[in-house]
Amino acid sequence: MIRYGAAEKLPLLRLITYCEVLTVKNKSGNKNTIVSFPKWLYLLPFVFVIFILPLTVYGHIYNVNSFFLGVSMTQNGKIVDVFLYSKAIILYITAGLCIFLMFCNLIMERKILINDKLLFFGVTSIIMCLFSLSNSKSISVSLWGGEELFQGVVAYFAYFVLFYYTYFIISKTEINSIKLIHILIISLSNVLFVVAILQYINKDPFSNLFIQKICNIKNAQILMDNKVYLTLYHSNYVGVVGVILFPIVLFGEEIYEYIRLKVLSYITTLELIGIIVLSGSKTSIFVLLFMMILLLLDRFLKGKKKSIFIILLCIFSILFLVVAISNSRKMSTISRMTHLFRPIGEWKSTLTGLDTSDEYVKLSFDKGDIFVFWSGDKIMFKDQNNIEIIQEKAESKEIYYLKKLIKKNDIDYKVINEDATKIVATSDGYRIIYSWAEVETNKKPVKGLLFVINGKLWFFTNQIYDEGYYYLSDFGRFEKSVISRDAFPYNYYGFATYRGYIWSKSIPLLKKTMILGISPCHFVIEFPNNDYASKSIINSRNVIINKPHNLYLQMAIETGVVSLIAIMIMIIGYIIRGYKILKMNKIKKKNDNIMHTLIIGYTFSIIGFIMVSFFNDGMIVTLPLFWIIMGIYSGLIFRINNEHQ
Repeated sequence: MIRYGAAEKLPLLRLITYCEVLTVKNKSGNKNTIVSFPKWLYLLPFVFVIFILPLTVYGHIYNVNSFFLGVSMTQNGKIVDVFLYSKAIILYITAGLCIFLMFCNLIMERKILINDKLLFFGVTSIIMCLFSLSNSKSISVSLWGGEELFQGVVAYFAYFVLFYYTYFIISKTEINSIKLIHILIISLSNVLFVVAILQYINKDPFSNLFIQKICNIKNAQILMDNKVYLTLYHSNYVGVVGVILFPIVLFGEEIYEYIRLKVLSYITTLELIGIIVLSGSKTSIFVLLFMMILLLLDRFLKGKKKSIFIILLCIFSILFLVVAISNSRKMSTISRMTHLFRPIGEWKSTLTGLDTSDEYVKLSFDKGDIFVFWSGDKIMFKDQNNIEIIQEKAESKEIYYLKKLIKKNDIDYKVINEDATKIVATSDGYRIIYSWAEVETNKKPVKGLLFVINGKLWFFTNQIYDEGYYYLSDFGRFEKSVISRDAFPYNYYGFATYRGYIWSKSIPLLKKTMILGISPCHFVIEFPNNDYASKSIINSRNVIINKPHNLYLQMAIETGVVSLIAIMIMIIGYIIRGYKILKMNKIKKKNDNIMHTLIIGYTFSIIGFIMVSFFNDGMIVTLPLFWIIMGIYSGLIFRINNEHQ
C-alpha cells in the first residue's frame, strides 16, 4: 500500500503502475487515502520465478572462458547450454523488475525498509560475497558465473532481492494474493508431473523435433532414457524442487474455500510425491519420508485429519514399490537409496597418490612409495628408503594384457618395443607393468613411459616441456598430477554416491576461506582436479569436479565461512520465529487459522530444503524458488507478529 499524495504528484508513475485509489480506516477510526499496486503488477515477479523460470529451456552456444580451459571437459572450447543460461536471464530480469517496483514504492510512499533485525545477517552475507571478489582470478566469472555455473555475485544479489521483495509484498498484502501464488505453485507442479511421466516412459517431450526447434536444442545432447530430469537440468534438482513444494501444496489447501480447489491441492500433493520418487533422488526420497512421518505423528498427536495422511502414506508406499520393482533399465530406487549409506568402498586400486614433479614421478601405495626417474633409455625405480627396486622382464601374458588395454583406450598409444616391457613389484607385492611408448599430440610423437596400474593405463613423459615430468590425462592434456590432502580416509570416498570423495578433498580448502571466500564459481579452480590417483580410486579420471555437491560447502568455500554463518543465522532465526508462532497458537479469526496452517507448511518446506542441501548444490534452477518461499515465510511471520502485537 502507498500514499495517494505522492502518486498525485507523479501522474506518469501512477499511469505506469496503474495504481488504484482506496480509502480505508485505521485502528483509531481516521480515514486515510492510499494507493494500491494492481495485483498483476506486484505478482508478476512471482509468475516469473515460480512458473516461467523452472520451465524455461532454451539452447545457448558459448565459448568457454579462457579461465576454465585447463579444467574444462570440452575439447573444442564450445559448450551448448540448455537449462542454466536461459534461467539466469529470467532471474536477472525478475530481480530488475523487483527493484523497479520497490523504487516506485520508495518514491510514492518513501518506505521500503522492513524493521527486522534478522535481515542484517542476510545483508552481511551479501557484503561478504562482494568482498570475496578481492580473491577473484577472473572478475567476469565471479560476477556472472562460468561454464555450467551461471551463478556469480550478481545471481547471489538477485536471490536476496527476490527474498526481500517477497518479504515486503507478503507482509503488506492480503490473503488473496497468497492464494494466487499457491495457484501458480499448483500449476507448475502439474506441468512438471506430466513431463515427469513422459520422460519416465521414454516419451521425452524434448525428443520432439518441433519442441527442439522452438527451444533451440536440436544439436544439444540432453536426452536421457527413462531419466526424469524435467526442465531442471538434473534429476537431483527435480527431487529438491519436489521437497520444497510438497508441504506447501499439502497445507495450502487450507486457503481455498471451494472443494474443487481443495481436491486439486491433494491431487497435486500426490503428483509431487510421484515426481520425487520417479526422479530417483535418494536424498529427496529420504527427506520426503522423514517429513511424512513427522506429519503423520503430528496429526495423530493432535487428532486432526488422520485419514488424509494415512492415505498419502499408503499411496507413497505403493508408488515407491512399483517404481523400485519395475525400474529394471537403470539402477533401482531401492539400490540407489542403499548406496547412499555405503561409506566404505571395496576398491581394487592400491594407488593412493600420484605426484609428477620436476625431478621424478612419485607413485604412492598403501604400504609405501615408488619413485621413478629416467634419462634417455635408462630407467630407475627407488622406494621411500632410496633403495633401488629390481626390474623384471614381463611375460607374454602380461604383454598381451597391456596391448588389450591399449585397444580399449580412447588414446592411441604405440608400444615402441614389446621386448622391453618390464615388471616392477610394489612393497605389498603388487606388480606394475611398464613399457616405452609413443603418443601423437599436435601431429608430433611424444615418447614416454606407459604404466599399467590397477588395470588402468598411465602415460608419463619428460619431453613435452623443457623440464619436469607430466601425466597425459584422459582429456588429452599433459598435466602436473598432485597428491592433495584428504579430510578422511579414501575408504570413505564411496559415501553418498562418491560425495565422500568430493567432500574429503573440499573440506581442506576451508582453511583459507574462514573470512573471505575464493569467489563465486572458482570452486572448480581450487578443487584438486589434477589429483588423478584419487580420481582413479572412484574410476573418474575423465571427470571434472566443478561443484561440491553440498550447498554449505559451496558457500563456505566460494563466499566464505562468515557469509555462510550469517545466512544460516537468518534462516534458522525465521524458523525459530515460526516455531514460536505455532507454539503460541492464538487463533482469533479464520485468517489466523489459515496463516497458522501455512506457517506449518512453509516451515516443513524450508527444513526439507536445508536437509537436501547437505547432498546437493545451490543452483540457479532451485535457489530462486527457495528464496521466494523464504520471503513468503518471513512475510507471513511478520504479519502474524504485528497483528498479535
